[in-house]
Amino acid sequence: MNGKSSSPHSSLHNTPRSTLEFLPDPLWLLDANGRVTYANPAAGTFAGTTPDDLLGQGVRDALPFARDTDLLRAVERASSGEVVDGEVTLAVGRDVAYRAFPHEGGAGLHVRDVTRERRDTETSRTDEALFRTLFEASPRVVLMLAPDARVLRANERWQAYTGERLELGGDWTAVVHDEDREALRARVRTHVAEGSPLVAEVRVKGRDGEARWHLLHMNPVRHEEHVGWVLSMNDVHEQKLAEARSTMLLSELEARVASRTAELGAHARALEAFATFTEAAGGELDEGVLARRAIDVLQDTLGSNVDLCYYVLDDRSGGWRATALSQGFSEADAARLREGPAFEASTLANVARIRRPAFFTNLAAANESEHARSAINDSPFPAPTYHTVAFYPFVSNGEARSMIALGDKGGRAWTDRDRAVLGAVGRSLALALERAELGRRLEEQRDELSARNRALTAFSDLARELSLEGDDLALIRRALDLVMALLPPGAGLYYELDEDTWRLKAQHGSLRDDTLQAAVDAGLPKRAMPNLTGPFETGVPDYQTLYDREDDLGNNANHIGGIANVPLLVAGKARGIFGVALFGRHEWTPPERALLETAVSSLGLALERSSAVREVQDKQAALVAANRDLEAFAYSISHDLRAPLRHISAFVGLLRRAVTVDEKSGRYLDIIESATTRMNALIDDLLSFSRLGRGDLKRTNVDLGVLLDTVRAELAADLGERRVRWNVASLPTVRADPTLLHTVLTNLLSNALKYTRGRGEAVIDVWAEDRGAEDVIFVRDNGAGFNPKYRHKLFGVFQRLHSAEEFEGNGIGLANVKRAVARLGGEVDATSVDGAGATFSFSLPKGG
Repeated sequence: MNGKSSSPHSSLHNTPRSTLEFLPDPLWLLDANGRVTYANPAAGTFAGTTPDDLLGQGVRDALPFARDTDLLRAVERASSGEVVDGEVTLAVGRDVAYRAFPHEGGAGLHVRDVTRERRDTETSRTDEALFRTLFEASPRVVLMLAPDARVLRANERWQAYTGERLELGGDWTAVVHDEDREALRARVRTHVAEGSPLVAEVRVKGRDGEARWHLLHMNPVRHEEHVGWVLSMNDVHEQKLAEARSTMLLSELEARVASRTAELGAHARALEAFATFTEAAGGELDEGVLARRAIDVLQDTLGSNVDLCYYVLDDRSGGWRATALSQGFSEADAARLREGPAFEASTLANVARIRRPAFFTNLAAANESEHARSAINDSPFPAPTYHTVAFYPFVSNGEARSMIALGDKGGRAWTDRDRAVLGAVGRSLALALERAELGRRLEEQRDELSARNRALTAFSDLARELSLEGDDLALIRRALDLVMALLPPGAGLYYELDEDTWRLKAQHGSLRDDTLQAAVDAGLPKRAMPNLTGPFETGVPDYQTLYDREDDLGNNANHIGGIANVPLLVAGKARGIFGVALFGRHEWTPPERALLETAVSSLGLALERSSAVREVQDKQAALVAANRDLEAFAYSISHDLRAPLRHISAFVGLLRRAVTVDEKSGRYLDIIESATTRMNALIDDLLSFSRLGRGDLKRTNVDLGVLLDTVRAELAADLGERRVRWNVASLPTVRADPTLLHTVLTNLLSNALKYTRGRGEAVIDVWAEDRGAEDVIFVRDNGAGFNPKYRHKLFGVFQRLHSAEEFEGNGIGLANVKRAVARLGGEVDATSVDGAGATFSFSLPKGG
């Protein structure tokens, strides 16, 4: 209110200041100059200071937050006698209501903070707008209801879904399905009376007449003393249908669980049968025993109405025969099943062909299936008694060789439990049969290995006995004796091919027919004896259970049964046929075949060894003859050649005394004497080389260090003024012939001294290396060396890599080294860089 009327605060001058102190709202009093004469504590707090600090301040300083607002102008107007009311927002963000009024020639200012009130009002307006927005925008049907649950307001979703307009105070339950409406109304009345929330599922009709399931929530809304209601309707039709489907699926699942439970029960029974048979089978390896135990377990499990047979395929007849039966068969039926017949086109053959279990129910009534008709017409059980049968085949190497057949007298229908039981016992029996087959094969392999070992042992002994004999036929006869001692009665024969005729070379035992023996002794034509020629040409042994008589021996060989012809290979080439003829039919077992083939193979190796021994003996004889010739040659040199040389040397001396020798003739005589001397040296070297290869070795412990010092002392006399630096490492003690070692070291050291003659200082290194089984001694010099590409000539007799003008010598020294080291069991070697010295080495085996 603005104007110059009297101020409502005009009585403040009569109000005690202590009272003003307790005013909750700020209050300022100003004089005529606009300066603060009083400010209560609330004014100090509002201004952010103390009342005392405000005293004396101008209005602009006392109220800095009110600058540029109507508040200051209102104070100025109050000083002029007006009362001014208003509201303003201050710079500090506060909303205030104020009154400026005249006071004692000045003005007063009363301020009230209305910030919270304004915000509450705005919030209320905002909340109401938000509610209206949510109310209309809700995807659900929403109704505002009066305390008696009649309609006050409905959102747009109501009309969109129902197609109905609701009047104020209308009945919203009219759109509920007829079957649900009355029950819902009763519940609404109850909850209205109690003032409690309501939740319900009902069908609500839409504008198209379809009733869909909705979930209703009716919640009380309290306003002062009144209670209203908010009703929301949520479409849950699809959810209800899904729940119905879930219920149906749950029922199906329960049915499946029940079925699976029954199936697991069948499997449990099958596992029990499997365990029972496995325990009953144990480590048994006999097929018949295993089959009877499987039959017992199946009959105990499936009941006494079930009869069982275990059938095995007969290789001779090609038919199926029962080898094990349950107790329910009559004697006549059991005998028929054990003896045959051959079911070549029967159900058994069909099951064997498909190689999987087969079940037939009510065979007498089955006529549409050719397979079933075959089972009826040719059942493995007596047809009048059994109408329900089953089969479990056992497959080995891709072929069904045996099977279990079941027949039920009561015409039962095969259940999952029955199938599971038969499958479990069948698999267990199959594993047991595999184990039995493996055991049988292992036994055969053991027998075969034993036969091979016996043959190898015998031939090893035989080879030792005959190692010095060298007679091939004696060795073959001993082999025949050995083999026939390990086989049934018969004759052993060894043939070799002589052009187009088989010649008997050795025999063990009689053929029991003189005419047959005479024919064999006389020789058998190659073209008439395919049983000998075939294995000889192919290299593959031939075994016959019964002699096929393809050979041209007439009726004289009727008593011969099983035969075996094994080619004898020597150095990979067929030499002859090692044959065995037994009296009577004979199945050749793997161990017997192994015995024969191992024996013949060992015989071939023994003959190869015998041939090698003869070859070595021949070479030894030739070597002995060569040594004798060498000794004769050495004798000839020492006696026959020395005499002419002595004559030449003597006559040269006579010539010098008998004639006047001028310079030219003297030079000729000097050449003759020099050549004679060199020839004598060559003869001495040859004799030395020859002696190194003869004579007995006298092995003793030789200290190489001491021996080396001895050789160095012997060579020192020829050194003269030469400078030689010896670097000798510690050398081992070896087991060897000291004379041969002396020769080796003398030649190596003298060579090192000779070929270092052109050096200002000769450097010779000697050391040894321990290489486990042998010691290796090295001699290295810094002399002339040699060209490595001629290294292979170094140790040959009379081989020289330098001219006589460069270095003297006959080329025999290193040959002597090689021969001496070889007699000691070692080897020599040499390396060099031409012009930069050489390294020679020799090895000595430890222990001699």
